[in-house]
Amino acid sequence: MNAGLRAEDELRQLEEAEASPEGAADAEGGHGTDYKSRFAIYKDQSSEDNVYGEGALDKIRARNVARYKEQLRQQEEEKRKREEEEANARPGELQTIEERQPLAVSPRMEEWRKKAVLSDMKEPPQMPVSKRLVPSTIFVALLVAGFAAYAHFYQPPEWRLWPDYSPATATVGALILLNLAGFALWKLPPAWPMMNRYFMLVSATPKPFSILGAMFSHQAAGHLLLNMLFIWFVGIRLHEEVGRGDFLATYVASGSIGFLATLYSLVLRNQLHLTTLGASGAFYGVATAYFWLHRFDGFKILGLPPDPATGIQGLGFIGLMLALNLTAIFSKNAHRIDVVSHLMGIAVGLAAGALLEKRHKTPAARQMPLQHTTKTDLVVKGKI
Repeated sequence: MNAGLRAEDELRQLEEAEASPEGAADAEGGHGTDYKSRFAIYKDQSSEDNVYGEGALDKIRARNVARYKEQLRQQEEEKRKREEEEANARPGELQTIEERQPLAVSPRMEEWRKKAVLSDMKEPPQMPVSKRLVPSTIFVALLVAGFAAYAHFYQPPEWRLWPDYSPATATVGALILLNLAGFALWKLPPAWPMMNRYFMLVSATPKPFSILGAMFSHQAAGHLLLNMLFIWFVGIRLHEEVGRGDFLATYVASGSIGFLATLYSLVLRNQLHLTTLGASGAFYGVATAYFWLHRFDGFKILGLPPDPATGIQGLGFIGLMLALNLTAIFSKNAHRIDVVSHLMGIAVGLAAGALLEKRHKTPAARQMPLQHTTKTDLVVKGKI
């Protein structure tokens, strides 16, 4: 401890001497040389003249400094490589699966991944716009017409597979199971080639059947859970009012026409690098049709708002769905949300709601404004 204190005192004296005029004069007269040689051990600790030698702390410090410099060098090298890759990449170029997933995988996984890639093309194939749009348009027209005929001629069967459950629960439950199956298939590598071809709408190489398959396909658990939750609550109520035929026709028409509108939007705007999937368009159509049938009814969520308030009208929910999607257009995640299929699903749901209202001749009270209804009419006819 005394040696350390003495060393500090001597170093301070050296600094004061060098800073003072007398020290500078001594240096000019030759006396400063003795001072510097005397305290040289403080200038260069690695010198052979170091009377203290190299201690353990000096070795640790040297290793830490070397490690820190190596980390800086590696970071600079990685930054330089990233900048070179970004500079060499062509804007708008489609990336292959190998470029998107550079992590090492097993040989079997690599084989499945290669099979999932439809081709080794680096850019969308050159073809007329009509070749991308006309086949899918014909398919959707036939699909919607077929379900419309099914709804018109549908008769409840005498024998049921699940007789212990209501027809609405059985139908909506079956749709949910199909969506769960689509989600599970995305987790199985051997199913990737089929899922890429028929359960995802690819704007660069659209396949007509993929419009129907994409309605039962989800890759994210959160996306699946949200869609199925709303379809369960709203779908069962619409099914109970209009029956299985009209419900399925509304569901399929909303989802398929919504995806067809997305395909038109992507192709005409030359955004051929984008894909889409999910049951959101179908859900928005079913929800809009139901709320249109109850556009003047009040709905409470978890008993709120409390009595005597009647809750939010069906028109309010339709306006809320429109506002959410129009707002999403200007969000930073707009490229990740298929707003076009959502809005088209709402439009199809409005048309379906108007047709269902005439077809089933809904009660007059449902068509009356709230200010003209009696106290009995204000009772909530359905709660979410």
